[in-house]
Amino acid sequence: MDIVEVRVNRWKEKITGVIYENKSDFIVLKEVTDDFFLDGVVIVNMKYVRRITSIDNQVKKYVINEKLKLLAQSDSRWVNEESIDGVLNCLFTNNILFQIGLESSDYILVGYIENIFEHSIRVSLIDVKGEFFRSLNIRKELIRTITIDNEYLVGLLLYMRREEK
Repeated sequence: MDIVEVRVNRWKEKITGVIYENKSDFIVLKEVTDDFFLDGVVIVNMKYVRRITSIDNQVKKYVINEKLKLLAQSDSRWVNEESIDGVLNCLFTNNILFQIGLESSDYILVGYIENIFEHSIRVSLIDVKGEFFRSLNIRKELIRTITIDNEYLVGLLLYMRREEK
């Protein structure tokens, strides 16, 4: 198990995580916070990766390794995809809420994929109250990160499903 810091072009913040898979087009990480918290899966477009650095913190490595063993959920569906298009198709087919990181790390977009085109995707954007507020076409080549199943998205899904109970 290798914990790494990923620097994305034009982003101030780094992404820290355990590499699940390193493909030619993207890497799949289980995101790790400074306080040993595992927070979703991040798929990073290699086209925008500036640098990947290994973290040599034995305490963090041990704790994260033990926590990964205890995880009941499987993130393997993302590891099996061979391209960003495969990841996008999986999100679309399974109607999965996700967040996209584009050029600036100052904001994210959250939503569901409505449609997939050759060079772009159409996303139904969701606001902080879990309500649809507009559709947006996003060129695939501009996607720097795709995040799934983090605490923010899980919380938003719980809030969106509150009326189903």
